[in-house]
Amino acid sequence: MRIRYPKLETGKSAGNPQLAIGFLLTLFVAGLGVARASATTMSLEQLVQASTDIVRGQVAGQESRYNETNTQIVTFTTIVVGERIKGQAPATVVVEQPGGTVGNIRSDVAGTVRFHEGGDYLLFLEPARLNASRRLVVGMMQGAYRIYRDAATNEDRVIQPSSKPVERDETKASEPAAEPPGGAETITLNQFRQQLSAAMAAPLAVPRGISIPIVIETTEFEGVGRMRVVGRTTADLLPNSKTAIPAGSTVEGSAQRWQGAWKVYWSQVSVHGVSIPISGSSEELGESLRGRSMMVKVK
Repeated sequence: MRIRYPKLETGKSAGNPQLAIGFLLTLFVAGLGVARASATTMSLEQLVQASTDIVRGQVAGQESRYNETNTQIVTFTTIVVGERIKGQAPATVVVEQPGGTVGNIRSDVAGTVRFHEGGDYLLFLEPARLNASRRLVVGMMQGAYRIYRDAATNEDRVIQPSSKPVERDETKASEPAAEPPGGAETITLNQFRQQLSAAMAAPLAVPRGISIPIVIETTEFEGVGRMRVVGRTTADLLPNSKTAIPAGSTVEGSAQRWQGAWKVYWSQVSVHGVSIPISGSSEELGESLRGRSMMVKVK
C-alpha cells in the first residue's frame, strides 16, 4: 500500500550524479504504484484483498533499463504463470519494480523483491497504475513467496517473506534459488495453501469509525434533488489487520439536496469487484458534486 516511499541506495563508479535525486522525485511525482507497505506489515487477508491476481509462476528472465524519461532505473521480471489462484492473469506476466543495474549504475530500493532466475514463486499482484499490462507486487516483498523443494523431505516448502534487509553478496553473479537463506522461516506448501484458502474465504467488512477519502467520479440524476453518486478512494487504507481498501476502490451512494447542500448516504465499497456494504454519510455545499473531494465517515 502507498504508505512510505522506500530508501534508495545508488552505487556507481562514474556518471549521472543526479540519478538518486531524479529517482526519488519520479517515484514521488509519477507514482508507479510501487511503494506499497514497505513500512507497514500486511496480513495474508490484506494481501488477498489488495490483489487482482494471485499466481504461481516461474521466473523466465529479467531486464533492467532506464524509464522513458531517463530519470530512473526500472527492472522488469518475466513470470511464466503455471497456476492462477485468483484473477485471470495471462500466461506470462511482466512484474515491474524500481531499481536495478544498467551498465555501471546500480540502484537499490529497500523492500523490492529479489527474484531468482528460474525461481518458483507465489505472487500477489495488481496492475501498474501507469501501464495496466504490467504488474506490481502488492506490499512489495511481502507479496512474493518463494517455493523450493526440500532435499531432505522432497516436499515443496514456502519461504515466508522477511522484513529484515538481506545483504547482497556482490562476489556472486547470482544467488542460489534451491535453498532458503539462513534463518528464513518456512512452511510446507500445503500448509500455506490452507492459510491462503482461509484468507480468501474470510468475510470482508469495513470497520466502523473510519474515514475514507474519495473524489466523486460520476453522478446520475434520479429526480428533483436526488442523484446516484460514485466516487473512488484516493489513498490506500489498512483500517485493521484483516482489511485492505486500495486506492481506486469505488464507493457508491445516493445524494439528496437539502437547504442548499448535498447530503450523501453511502451504501457500499467495491474492492476489485467485491462489494462490501457500509453505512456512511457526507455533506457538501454547492450545486455540483462531480470532481469534489470529501471524506466518507463510516458509521
